[in-house]
Amino acid sequence: MGRFKYLYSILSVLFFSGCVSRTQIPMPMPGQEINLHVGIIADTQITTKNRSNGYLFRNMRTDALVNVAIRTSAQEHLAAEHLEYMLKSLAKNSPDIILYLGDAANSGCEDEILSFMNVMSSFRKQNKIPVFLTVGNHDYLATGNQSDVTARNQACGDQPYFTKSTLAKLFSDYNLESSKIINNKSKFRISSFVDVLTDKDSGVLESCESVSEEEQQVNGCYYAGLVVLSSNESNVQFLLVDSSDYSDVKVLPELSEYFAFFGLRGSVSWNQGQTYWFEKQFNNSDSIRIISSHYPVTNLGWTGLYVSRPGDLMTKSGYNLWLSAHTHTPLINSGGEAINYGSSSEGYKTVQHLNVGSTTDYKPHAAIVNISADSVLMDKVESMTIEELSACKNKLYVNFNQAPEVVERILGLTKAYRKKGYDTKESRKNIDAYLAKKEEQREYWVKCLINIAAENEYK
Repeated sequence: MGRFKYLYSILSVLFFSGCVSRTQIPMPMPGQEINLHVGIIADTQITTKNRSNGYLFRNMRTDALVNVAIRTSAQEHLAAEHLEYMLKSLAKNSPDIILYLGDAANSGCEDEILSFMNVMSSFRKQNKIPVFLTVGNHDYLATGNQSDVTARNQACGDQPYFTKSTLAKLFSDYNLESSKIINNKSKFRISSFVDVLTDKDSGVLESCESVSEEEQQVNGCYYAGLVVLSSNESNVQFLLVDSSDYSDVKVLPELSEYFAFFGLRGSVSWNQGQTYWFEKQFNNSDSIRIISSHYPVTNLGWTGLYVSRPGDLMTKSGYNLWLSAHTHTPLINSGGEAINYGSSSEGYKTVQHLNVGSTTDYKPHAAIVNISADSVLMDKVESMTIEELSACKNKLYVNFNQAPEVVERILGLTKAYRKKGYDTKESRKNIDAYLAKKEEQREYWVKCLINIAAENEYK
């Protein structure tokens, strides 16, 4: 995959997102009272311990070129546990609803996905906060780009993995249970929920089951849902959009006879597809529409002829907010950008776009989106502050009484996995041994190790 860094740069220039103009003007909220807090979190990328590093899309040489194929041992080993702590931090901010915006897993391996689901189910049961899941490219494609059966087997170490069809069913069951949750700390209640699998007329289940696993993402197998959150003052529509839905993309990014590199761009089908399904569900009286997807709205185009139509998901008369992930951005608070879709003759549809980073990369974080009649702002929920990270580093080096670079290598906190002879299994054992001695402060030290590793990984 190393040579694809250059390919990606070229394709990013050639492919564009249709009729899009950007402004930084503020967007007025519709004339209704609202005080809504939405938790957003994404890109945990839990990685199987059965993985094989010796194939085209996951090896040390590839990672040295593009810095995305493999992560440090600590990030991969502690991702699921760190997600627990990030969710707990989100809950302290009293969200009315939480959206997980995709890439829970690295390659959609069964142990990756089930580890994620165990964390999410346990959190929901304990906190009574409704949580809804959207699909990311890594959740059902090997290393986020390959549907090829051979590549998927290699990525998962010849152990079971989720196809898009089986993943959709799992997410549907989870989201259906979330729709029944009553959050006693919130004035909002879930008044309705429907997805393409509970809607028997959608035909999506048949599309998922009638084609091979390699064809599912290009033959109408997608997972989408619509949640309506209501209070005495307002109704808010939440769209759970599958932005890895390529059935209307006629020019796929074929790399060879055997490989198609799907991860370069996202897509949402429109021709009797996903946007068409959403349009049939809309209640036009709901003037606040929150659209959630893994890929940013600006990453949904392919070419001038084959363009996903995100404007079809927006309301003309109300307020549109698009929430996304995928970029692993390290940026802190942002009011986002206002983006117009369509033309002046037809009437623009305007959406405010906010993007959240990763729970394990750069500066690991989640976010709370605070929506009022006056403003829509995103507040970063950090795993650790800069000051806390500095303090934990000093404690760690004192505990080992060795040079920082030696300690970090022992615990798999650096890119030493690229060095010949480095044993990642040994570093994971060292992590477990260290944390076993710190059981009373385990959360603190897991956060510490993840943050040091994330900092080193992106230097």
